[in-house]
Amino acid sequence: MRTFDMMNMYKKISIILTFMVALASCDYVSAPLKSSQPINNNTGNSNKVLKNVLIEDYTGSTCVNCPSAAAELDSLIAMYGSRIVPISVNAGSFAIPVPTYSLNLQSAVSDAYDGFFNMSNTGNPCGMINRKGTPLSAKYLLWGQWGAATQSIIQNDTAFVQLALTTTFDTTSRALNVSVNTTFLSALTGAYNLVVLFTQDSIIGPQKSITLGEIVNYAHRFVLRDNLSAIWGDVLASSGTNIGQVVTKTYSYNVGATYPAAGTTTNPGNQPAIACNFKKCSIVAFVYNATTSSPSQYEVLQSATKKIYP
Repeated sequence: MRTFDMMNMYKKISIILTFMVALASCDYVSAPLKSSQPINNNTGNSNKVLKNVLIEDYTGSTCVNCPSAAAELDSLIAMYGSRIVPISVNAGSFAIPVPTYSLNLQSAVSDAYDGFFNMSNTGNPCGMINRKGTPLSAKYLLWGQWGAATQSIIQNDTAFVQLALTTTFDTTSRALNVSVNTTFLSALTGAYNLVVLFTQDSIIGPQKSITLGEIVNYAHRFVLRDNLSAIWGDVLASSGTNIGQVVTKTYSYNVGATYPAAGTTTNPGNQPAIACNFKKCSIVAFVYNATTSSPSQYEVLQSATKKIYP
């Protein structure tokens, strides 16, 4: 009798111990490690429209910390590829050409954006990521914040707009024709504008650096040179959109031999304009929320870029 009771007791203890071990094994689940590898943007659906990220780097050739911001932009392009639409906005006191740093990388459109969003006056290097943030001052991001803001959009934001760019360029006359097809993928309320800009990549010239002093042959990338649309864009929709609504805008533009145009920027030393290599030039287009007083006013819904040649 005692043996039977003891056997039953041992069985009960064994069951209880097994149950406790099972509980303990489920008590802690290690969180998955965040991958430092580039995120795979292939959703498995080739028809799905992905939202790109417009990164505006506000910079200047005498800004000693700006090369670090440019390196961060390059690293984000290396990670996310064509999902990144880059612009380098040279404006403010650091962009005014001086004898040693004589490249005039300014433009009237750069000055307009810099002044309105109060970027360089707040402090360079800085930027905006899809112009997200409310109030207006929240759009300002230090370059160390770009990675997290970009990753959040890549992983979480939905594309409500699809952009398709078509360009033709005559290398003799330097005549450029651009067509931008905007397709609204959702029924949206409010107003939406299209901005079309002209950029030039890899302009070689001096750049000030906090670690290297003067970098003589620095590649100034994605430099904003001009606007084809109005600076604040052309109207696509003024009172909402329908699903599948398509709006086409066309632009004719003559690519200058040099930039910027005389008298359009602050140039106290009368530094010469910079030759424009059309093989390094691109069109940047983006659609943004132009609804007055909207919490997301100025936020970019979609962006795209395309080289003009070849």
